[in-house]
Amino acid sequence: MKTWTIEETQKLSYLFPITTKDEIEKLFPNKTPLAIYKKANRMGLKREKRFAYKTACQARTKIKYQRNKTKTSKGYILVYCPNHNRANKSGRVLEHILVWENYYNKAVPKGYVVHHINEDKSDNRIENLCLMSSSEHIRHHHIGAKRLLGTREKIGQKTKERLSKPENHPLYKNVDILQMQKEIELGDTVINVCKKYGINKTTFYKKIKKGDYKICST
Repeated sequence: MKTWTIEETQKLSYLFPITTKDEIEKLFPNKTPLAIYKKANRMGLKREKRFAYKTACQARTKIKYQRNKTKTSKGYILVYCPNHNRANKSGRVLEHILVWENYYNKAVPKGYVVHHINEDKSDNRIENLCLMSSSEHIRHHHIGAKRLLGTREKIGQKTKERLSKPENHPLYKNVDILQMQKEIELGDTVINVCKKYGINKTTFYKKIKKGDYKICST
């Protein structure tokens, strides 16, 4: 992981309060948005009001917006927006979804979630939100997680049961390894061939090893 230099830290400290979200990300092209806002959060940096982002709902009518806010049992904020495709039966949508979509003027892509950088689920400022893939988000929240012994045993048992079925195990995917090998020998890359057959490189090499095949080129 790249560390922040003294010069970069000083630059962030001076510029973060007086720049917009888009501007600050352009000023640090070698840093991810998540890294920038995590660093700013640790330094206690806040944007000046004139550079802060307000949602469309707040701009239209703050009183009505606040009145229709509710909080879930997990701490997320819900706002009334019945025409949204993510609205629940009560016509409410998670506020951080609306803020992100209003800012970028597009829907959250399939397979991605909007993550709260400072882990405060009620802090829905745009600078506290970033897009993460669902798998990356799960890993992020489970790294270092402590679970009771009984819970760990249940998870392990469920995993064993799932992988005991051939159709659920990656090594049992129905692909023609010999045909894949021929395509690689004809000049195609392992990555392209694996993508074509719907498996990853790790599974491919494991099947090669299991079948005692040989790779001629990569």
